[in-house]
Amino acid sequence: MRTALLKFDIEEYPLFKTDIPASNEYRLKREFYNFYLNQLFTPIFGRGMQELDDLKLDIFKLIIPNTKLKSICDFIEKSGLGIHKDFILFLIAKIEQVYVGEVKFYDSPEQEEKVKNFPHEVKKLHQVLKMAEHTSFKNDKKTNP
Repeated sequence: MRTALLKFDIEEYPLFKTDIPASNEYRLKREFYNFYLNQLFTPIFGRGMQELDDLKLDIFKLIIPNTKLKSICDFIEKSGLGIHKDFILFLIAKIEQVYVGEVKFYDSPEQEEKVKNFPHEVKKLHQVLKMAEHTSFKNDKKTNP
C-alpha cells in the first residue's frame, strides 16, 4: 500500500555560478575559499589517511526545499554574510554529505546501545587478557592447521 508523501517544492540552486570565461575576481574568490576550506575545515572533512589531497570546492548544485533555502538565505543576509552565501551553502551541503555517508549509521539506537556497552566489553576483554597472562600453554597439544 502506497502512503502519501509530503509535498514540497524543491529548488536546484547553483553554487559559485559565473560567466564563461570566469573573471579574475571569480578565480581569486575560488582560491580564497579553497585556501580557507583547507585551513579551517580539514579536521572535519579530511577523514584519515585515505584523503591526502587538498580539499576543493566540489559541490556545485544544491537541491533543497524552497522553504529551507529561503530561511537559510534570509539568515545569511541578516547576519551580514551575503557575499559568502554560496560558500556557506557549500559548507552545509558538505556537512550533510559527511553526515549521511559516515555518521548517520552510528546515530541509530542500535549503534548507540553498542557504544554504551563499550566500557563493559573493554572490561571483559581486559579480564580475558589477564587470565591469558597467568595461563601456561606449555602442556597444550599442538594441532595441525
